[in-house]
Parts: sequence; C-alpha cells; structure tokens
Amino acid sequence: MANNKNQKVESMRVSPEESRVPTGRPNIDEINKRNAEEEKQDRKSSYIVTGIMALSVVVVLVLLYFFT
Repeated sequence: MANNKNQKVESMRVSPEESRVPTGRPNIDEINKRNAEEEKQDRKSSYIVTGIMALSVVVVLVLLYFFT
C-alpha cells in the first residue's frame, strides 16, 4: 500500500445555506410542499372511492337486469 503522509487533504467548503442550524420555525416552502402532496393524495383517494362506488352500482344494476 502507498504511504498517505505525502498526500494533500482537501477540505470541503460548505456554503452558509447548507450549514445553517434549524431555528425551530418550519420552512414555509416545506409546509406548502407537504400540503400540496396531501391534497394530491386526498384527491386521488376520493377518486378511487368514487370509482369503486360507481362500479358497484353498475354491477348491481346489471345483476338486477339479468335476474329479473
């Protein structure tokens, strides 16, 4: 193995935005993103429930038509 004594060690520079300490207050952009994602999931689940209900009504109507 090579001797590591003669190699330079490069330090990483961190910009102030990346190294800031949380102040305890939530970021409004993060809240908006979470709210948008939650609304999207709510809309998706309501469409799924509505689709299942419509499909079950159609199945009941078809069964009534054939068995009467």
